[in-house]
Amino acid sequence: MNSLKSDFSEKLLLGLSILTFLTFLVLFVRMLGSYTAGLSITETNMIYGVTRLLADLPLYIHPTQFPFYITQYSPFFYYECAFFGKIFGVSPDHTHDVHVLIRSVGLLNLMLVTLLGFLTLHKVFEVRKSLAFACSLLALFTVSSIALAYNRVDGAELLFTTATLFFGSYFFKTKYLPWLVLATVCGVLSFFSKQSGMIAVAVVFGFLGYQKLWKILLIQCSVAVLAFFICLFIFVGLNWDSFFANIIGGVVNPIILREYYHSVIKYLFSSFHGSLLVVGLIVAYGNLFSSSIQKKFFAFALFGLVGFDSVTSLKVGSSIHYFFDGFYLSWLILGIKTEQILLRNTFLLVKKQLLGMVSLFLVITGFVVLMELYLHYCGADKVCSGAYFREIEVADYLIYQEKLQPDAYVYVTYFVDSFVKQRLYQNTVCVENIVIFSSVVPLRVFDMTALYQATETGKIKYIITRQGILPGKEPFSDLPIDYGKMNFSKYHLYKTLNGHDIYRWEK
Repeated sequence: MNSLKSDFSEKLLLGLSILTFLTFLVLFVRMLGSYTAGLSITETNMIYGVTRLLADLPLYIHPTQFPFYITQYSPFFYYECAFFGKIFGVSPDHTHDVHVLIRSVGLLNLMLVTLLGFLTLHKVFEVRKSLAFACSLLALFTVSSIALAYNRVDGAELLFTTATLFFGSYFFKTKYLPWLVLATVCGVLSFFSKQSGMIAVAVVFGFLGYQKLWKILLIQCSVAVLAFFICLFIFVGLNWDSFFANIIGGVVNPIILREYYHSVIKYLFSSFHGSLLVVGLIVAYGNLFSSSIQKKFFAFALFGLVGFDSVTSLKVGSSIHYFFDGFYLSWLILGIKTEQILLRNTFLLVKKQLLGMVSLFLVITGFVVLMELYLHYCGADKVCSGAYFREIEVADYLIYQEKLQPDAYVYVTYFVDSFVKQRLYQNTVCVENIVIFSSVVPLRVFDMTALYQATETGKIKYIITRQGILPGKEPFSDLPIDYGKMNFSKYHLYKTLNGHDIYRWEK
């Protein structure tokens, strides 16, 4: 009888997990076709890069050359999206289709992350299926609640970081070296998904050193170097100069402690996420002294990830999504701890109550996250679809009515996610004003003399502003380029269309 009651608690948890997962999946599929320009933290830097690859244009160009675009991140996610885009025939000229593409690939990555989380708990740490599924879903809901950063490079980086931890922990369980080789390769791919992914392979190497497995460490260092140069050749070819100028220079932002407090610390510890990290670190500290080497590895990894994320998030432009991997790993560690408590406790009532608490927490968390996503994004879709078609009409006017040539560049002055910029991907300069501003104005990382001269010579033929705002007079909230060095005197209002003023250069 007691066994039946225990089975019922597990079946209830499994049933609720499946129900919430299906609800989540339906909502996310519904959101794939949203006309919101920035469904994620910002999709602009993803969209433009993927669009260029779909159009067979190079992803990395030196930031000081036309079109003055900085690809801030490592290339894997861009190429992943372009790969599926080529398969399904996505045209770079259909801006909304490119949005749907990157969201679909991002959702695929997120599903794979969830699967890896489940396999890690169930196969490596032998957590019961219902609890493993529930904890992997709680991790999914946690990372999905942070500005939908899954459909950026962050989702791909989290995928390979999770894969690194899965294969690494499986190696420490089985002592089968090929699993560790896979962990190292996934760690390198994590770096090629986003620069901060370097911590994944560093955690593996650090733990091997911590365990004094020097011979294995030497082998894995060789594997990592080989994998790095293979990936570098596949994604970048011989264009190393532009590649490193983008992924290093593009993220060299200043450190402003006030900004760090308001963007990271304040949000982190005024929300559930900060508590999750603290509890995860407390449990992980205890696991450092465990007899299980897999638990030690996960504990070591969490401290390494959180420590690294705390340092890298100091720069301007950071947010709590930098702690993605820490949030995710915390849930896995808590799942392992919960299973340990269930095994040690012989009282059926305690087991039922503990599984019931997990079920209740899953339902509440899932409900809050799903409602937030629905109200925040799906509710505004009708308004955003109108904005999309109006902006596309502005871009198409230049393409079809003005017969815009490839060497006639267009500068859209405002930063807010713009479909005009995305549609004019072959002609737009400074696609991300905020990135150019962060890299040029505070620290002078790049010399933008050629950009400033282009307004003198007319190489930038058109300037598009929001209606009623003169070029160079955008409010600072839009983070403009250093307008003091740009000469707008030769630009005259040419046409007003759909809330946009189009200025044309004239001698």
